[in-house]
Amino acid sequence: MLKLATAFLWGAILSLFAALPLFADAPPGVKLAQQQQLVRDVGDKLDNLDPQKIGSKAEVYTSWDLFEGLVTYSPEGKVIPGVAKSWSVEQNRVYRFVLRQDARWSDGTPVVAEDFVYAWRRVVDPKNESSYAFYFEFAHIKNAFAITHGQKKPEALGVKALSPYELEVSLDRSVPYFVGMTSHPAMFPVPKALVEKFGDKWTQPDRMLSNGAYRLSWWQRGKRLELKRNPHYWNNRQTVIDKVVYLTQTSPDKQLKGYLEGKSDYTASVPLDRYQELKRLYPDELKVDDMLGITYIGFNLKRKPFDDLRVRRALSYSIDRDYITQTVLAEGQKPAYSFTPPRMPGFIYPTLKWEKMTQAERDKLAKELYQQAGFNAEKPLKFELLYNFAESHRKMSQAIAKRWREVLGVEVTLKEEPWRDYRKLVKQGDYDVARLGWVADYYAPSSMLSLFICGGSENIPRWCSKTYDSLLQKSAGQFGGRVRARFYAMAESLLAKEAPIAPVYHYVVVRLVKPYVGGYRNNLMDVHLSKDLYLVEHE
Repeated sequence: MLKLATAFLWGAILSLFAALPLFADAPPGVKLAQQQQLVRDVGDKLDNLDPQKIGSKAEVYTSWDLFEGLVTYSPEGKVIPGVAKSWSVEQNRVYRFVLRQDARWSDGTPVVAEDFVYAWRRVVDPKNESSYAFYFEFAHIKNAFAITHGQKKPEALGVKALSPYELEVSLDRSVPYFVGMTSHPAMFPVPKALVEKFGDKWTQPDRMLSNGAYRLSWWQRGKRLELKRNPHYWNNRQTVIDKVVYLTQTSPDKQLKGYLEGKSDYTASVPLDRYQELKRLYPDELKVDDMLGITYIGFNLKRKPFDDLRVRRALSYSIDRDYITQTVLAEGQKPAYSFTPPRMPGFIYPTLKWEKMTQAERDKLAKELYQQAGFNAEKPLKFELLYNFAESHRKMSQAIAKRWREVLGVEVTLKEEPWRDYRKLVKQGDYDVARLGWVADYYAPSSMLSLFICGGSENIPRWCSKTYDSLLQKSAGQFGGRVRARFYAMAESLLAKEAPIAPVYHYVVVRLVKPYVGGYRNNLMDVHLSKDLYLVEHE
């Protein structure tokens, strides 16, 4: 048994945490503002505060403030101890966590191992319809797949409390990066008695309990959320921000208006057509950071002619990624040819032949493949491109559709839907071609590549390759980081060869942050916990 109480040994992914602070305290000489109230605009509705039932990035942000998992994040985005103060591992398959005994719910009662057991079983239970049940499949927790597919009971999940402060997790296969996965909200604890007493209404302000740095004080569903410090949080003495207000202006224009009027300190995004102006006027406030995420086109392989590889390749090759990133969006996004972002820790970028071509060469090949598949000017391919409402999604989809018409003669109809309707359509497979997106949930290429395992709940194109699955399975069994990375590269190359998707661009986070907000640091996971921020005295 290898003790991991003082170091994370996850290949080349994570580094030592012993020297890292557990918070981003104000530096010496900085005078803090008397009122420590932070106003964050998350740019999306906050419909759910239950960490096992959240469905948007905005709700993930609030979960990070309200709750804490076995591990959490440092201001730099490094994984550090949270509720678990130490852990041990056997062959990367059995993990035992020792919980800190000063971890408390916001009413002062202890956070215990059973709180995690209950929460995790709740996620994989099909009757709860958690949008993150797939995450436990990704983690390969014992019996997770069988439970989510209705073949076993939730009690069969490989997690148990050895004592009030000891948690044991058993996996179906070795997962060297498993500890880092427990930072995700889906794996946060919840108070069993409260949930069972009130059901879905346990998150109301007058009754909700949380174990993070903050507790819920007021909530206008879908519009505004207010949090106050949790005095029972185990590391409360290092928290600076007393109150956090979350605004939900979905329009980037409204976010910008509120920011410039002093109504918020922090935006989720900026309007595309104002980016260059903001870059010139507010260079120190405009934050542009790489993020481990991607926008891509998904083909429905269950519908003809998208089961034809020639059609999928023709459509993918004819997308001008440079034009989209440099002209349509122009905020620093990177053209994507691989699904996994090149900056992903533990990823060796594969050699992709079609990436080395000029766009003219790709267009020529696309036309040849299109004709080989039986389509031409007299018999054009006709289909619908589905996307969810957002300024960037609309402009990108319009640009791609125009290019398909000009290069191939395809007749494309654009279909824009609000998020929840769009999500329902793609999950049901009720689409031809769709704009899709994904953000990594932890630092490992599997956080991206596991989407496309056969039968996976987030495998929207319904692609299935036993060879691909085998490569991911072999990667998980490798203790050596470079050997594991080679299997990931092989899986990425196979994904490019079979083209069930067309990568378009890798994400950047673009937002405005007031100069008096201290502790904000770039990181690839876009994690900025309110407890690690502080406000400097300003006029």
